[in-house]
Amino acid sequence: MSEVDKYQSREILSETIEALERVQEFNVKSLVRKEDLGSNSFHDAVEPASKLKAILILLPVSALELFPNSELNQIKMATNAVYNAFEKILAFSVDEGDVANRRATLIDALWNLLQPTFSKLQPFVSYAVARTVDFGTLEQDARGSVQSIQDQTSRLMRELEEQKEAAQKILDDVRKTAAELI
Repeated sequence: MSEVDKYQSREILSETIEALERVQEFNVKSLVRKEDLGSNSFHDAVEPASKLKAILILLPVSALELFPNSELNQIKMATNAVYNAFEKILAFSVDEGDVANRRATLIDALWNLLQPTFSKLQPFVSYAVARTVDFGTLEQDARGSVQSIQDQTSRLMRELEEQKEAAQKILDDVRKTAAELI
């Protein structure tokens, strides 16, 4: 096995991309299922599902190539756990007993996935963002902003100087007029 293969298997990368895209593209409103389930719909699942999806959207698919196998596996496992929770809701049936408790358990499972999913993925999201942010562009934008501020300051200073000169001229005229009257 080559050094590249030890670092990152194309198969693991492909599986992780597939898992991540599946959740990133998932329509969380499809979990509601109002027509199928009536009063037992999963409207309450949309908020935690949206939050889970938002966490995963923060991890760009293009950044996955940066990670070795062990990190890809962690990302894939976390992503699959979220998708499996979605699938359980999609497979929910009112034909089985204890509907209210089973429904509540599935919604609670989504809420309970938030913290571990965030904790597992936060380092990867931070690293990916840091690697994909174009610091050159940020620096250029910052320099442009500083230059704009300097230009505005210079313009204001010139205006103040002109106003000072005009005020001094008016004061001199008033003094001259006052001296003529005395």
